[in-house]
Amino acid sequence: KVIDKEDLNLFLMTDYIDQAFEFISCILKEKCLDNPALHI
Repeated sequence: KVIDKEDLNLFLMTDYIDQAFEFISCILKEKCLDNPALHI
């Protein structure tokens, strides 16, 4: 299957939501020091 622009946008949006969720969880659990990659 050829990846079209719509598929790409959906993938990017999903990836962004995953990252945002990880970042929020990081803040709530105060584990940012354990995962420096989540720092902004």
